[in-house]
Amino acid sequence: MNATPLQPDLPIRQRWISFAEFAVGAAIVIAHNVYRRIPNEVPILFVLGWISIRFRDGGWKSVGLNKPDSWRKTILWGLLAGILILAAGQFADFVGAKIWHQAAKGASVIEEARMGWRAALFRLGLVWTFAALARRWSTAVTC
Repeated sequence: MNATPLQPDLPIRQRWISFAEFAVGAAIVIAHNVYRRIPNEVPILFVLGWISIRFRDGGWKSVGLNKPDSWRKTILWGLLAGILILAAGQFADFVGAKIWHQAAKGASVIEEARMGWRAALFRLGLVWTFAALARRWSTAVTC
């Protein structure tokens, strides 16, 4: 079965640029998660990703951030994903408590849930943005 790629094979120069972007991104993630040298890698990676997108394709629509075909389906999929994530977390807490015989600590997101509605909407927007970027990038990589 022949799959048609989203774009033709990249020239060698573009491949090296992509490799360099990957290496810089990996270094930033490792600097944060392993060595604790960077306070939070997400804003840095977002800015670098946005710069890369602007130099390559142009805008938000090129990475999948456009109006959905059906708001109803989008909201239903979001609710379903949220329910599945919560259920999986509860199941993992249950299994962990059975294995290690101690209750799991609450997630920091839940502990921070006392935030106001503006902060909650802002964070929801961030999650949607990164999910759309991940969806676009994952389809570009797999095709």
